[in-house]
Amino acid sequence: MMIVKKLFFCPECKSEMIPVRGEIVQHHYRHKADSTCSGESAKHWSKKYEIADALSHFGKVEVEGRIGDYIADVLFEDKWAFEVVYSNPPSDEKMNDLRDDLIIFNFNDRTIWGDSESLDYDSVDTNF
Repeated sequence: MMIVKKLFFCPECKSEMIPVRGEIVQHHYRHKADSTCSGESAKHWSKKYEIADALSHFGKVEVEGRIGDYIADVLFEDKWAFEVVYSNPPSDEKMNDLRDDLIIFNFNDRTIWGDSESLDYDSVDTNF
């Protein structure tokens, strides 16, 4: 019997990916340790900028902004950390440490938000 290894490649950097069977986090693909790829899919990257654009109408926004020991996908008013999730959620430590100031957009849950939908910043509640 011949075993055939199927190869998977990153759509962004075209390097080989490692399939990971998660016991806690859902199954996903990972770059090899020596990769220089950002690791973000085009969907993840575009949602970060879509959220940042919508929030920019209401205050100071920074993509990949630092909040304490963490980097938020989008940082709003130096206080609110927005995280875009397609496969891996933020670590338990990050979730706990930023609990009061963390907003997660989970794009895996189709009951909340579909891929074809976009932000409508006219409906954002600015009464924080």
